[in-house]
Amino acid sequence: MSFIRRNGKSEVVRIDGSAVTYESDGSTETLATSPVTGSSQAGRNIAVLQGPETASAGESTLLAFRGQSGVRTFGETTTAGFATGNTSKTMSDGAVIVLTVARIADRTGLTYPDGIDPDQQTGAAALGEDPTWAGAIDWLNANCEHP
Repeated sequence: MSFIRRNGKSEVVRIDGSAVTYESDGSTETLATSPVTGSSQAGRNIAVLQGPETASAGESTLLAFRGQSGVRTFGETTTAGFATGNTSKTMSDGAVIVLTVARIADRTGLTYPDGIDPDQQTGAAALGEDPTWAGAIDWLNANCEHP
């Protein structure tokens, strides 16, 4: 995913082998590493559930999966529309203001200011059932190998 600043500058966060890297202004910084190498989801199908309360960091997580093979998103409606990067500033009186400074873009560079639509829209939940879960389970059962 990437952060797109108001001036159009892009800052990219990616998984590169076993490292999470941050690229900005032509330099790359390693944010985290893992002893596990490669993709742990290789050859697997992943269902991502979303709803109208999926916001901010939840939308970032959703965008990290978006566009990968074997991934499908399920939800009743679009997400909250807060796929943004923020910064906190402490004011002279000690109050803290949080400012939105960037939009988060998917791997193709698209941003989602009005929320992220699910790949498969599900119906509204009735008492005692959740069609989002049901849609995801049906897709996984149809697309995953079973012992």
